Amino acid sequence: MRRFILIMLILVLTALPLHSLAHEPLLSAGGSFCYAIDANGEIWGWGDNVKGQLGNGTKKRVFYAQRAAVTLDGKEVTAIDCGNENTLFLLEDGTVWTCGPNNYGQQGDNTKSGYHYEPVRIQGLENIVQISSGWGHCMALTRDGELYGWGRNTGGQVGVGSTKNVKTPQKINVENIVNVECGGKYTLALDAQGALWGWGENDQGQLLDTGKTKKVTEPRQLETGFDIVDIACGGSTAYALTEDGVYAWGRNDFWQLGIKEGSLSKKPVRVTLPENIAVQSIYAYNTHAALITQDGDYWTWGMTRCGQLGNGKHPSKSLPEKCELDQKVRSASMGSSGSYILLEDGTVWANGYSEVGQTGAYPRKTGYVYYWKWTGLNLLESTWKDPEN
Repeated sequence: MRRFILIMLILVLTALPLHSLAHEPLLSAGGSFCYAIDANGEIWGWGDNVKGQLGNGTKKRVFYAQRAAVTLDGKEVTAIDCGNENTLFLLEDGTVWTCGPNNYGQQGDNTKSGYHYEPVRIQGLENIVQISSGWGHCMALTRDGELYGWGRNTGGQVGVGSTKNVKTPQKINVENIVNVECGGKYTLALDAQGALWGWGENDQGQLLDTGKTKKVTEPRQLETGFDIVDIACGGSTAYALTEDGVYAWGRNDFWQLGIKEGSLSKKPVRVTLPENIAVQSIYAYNTHAALITQDGDYWTWGMTRCGQLGNGKHPSKSLPEKCELDQKVRSASMGSSGSYILLEDGTVWANGYSEVGQTGAYPRKTGYVYYWKWTGLNLLESTWKDPEN
């Protein structure tokens, strides 16, 4: 669902007809790396790559945006979703490809060892329309609303009724799903009737109040008390976009709930935002979150010690804050300790921890990037330029 929302946002903000771009630009960040697809459908990537997560045939870290997953050139990649270390690619023909590590069975090939330094197809997945990846587990949604999962399952996050890792895609016992999102070690899904389902670890209340149950190994319907438009998952904090605002539940030690009370919440709480904000889309990863309004403004909250909010070296705990930017924001993505935004002119900006190149800082900059920095990449022009010159 979020992919469709982002496409509509892009069209509204740019006033471009659908046929004017060969491909709608997109961003997808993983734990310490990031991907982008430009208007020509070309794939770019930067950041950590020691386990092959950039799919460029090497295990060298990349400190500025370069062509990535080049073996998929000529194939229409419609979506990319990055986990903590692995990457999933969704192609126009409904097949799913992957690169990166396989220590939990993320490659779906019935093994749990080795690395793929270039994308390979995951067998058994067809007619897929959405993909999602967490901290080692993966989900794929079919055109008919069926859901398949595989990979890390120590908390029951794959949803197959056990806590044993799953090495090939398995069908999940839930129907008519229209949106799925992987958190750190849990999964949320929306069905066609608007019901919210969840499974996996619940040690921080990320699956709401399930009594003393810390691990939910099969899909369970979650009662929120409101209708949900979209969902997003952080490490142990969940978010729901509704018609009247944004709600969150789960972990709150870095104020990722967007409120200043308590350490966690097992029930939805309303994120502290001005009443006149009309939210278009929400994003989350690990311990920080963000939203884009219908006017193209960008708000963010949660941990900021690495600079991942883009507003300087502030205390680690904060309420939602609007980023002062020169342009409207078209879309965004978040990594473990950084954030990425696509502005209306097609440029990609980043911030946060930059030790392995995940901010795209060039030349190589270690440490932290506390304010938004241009990566040199322009997805509308399909170009990279040295941002230092």
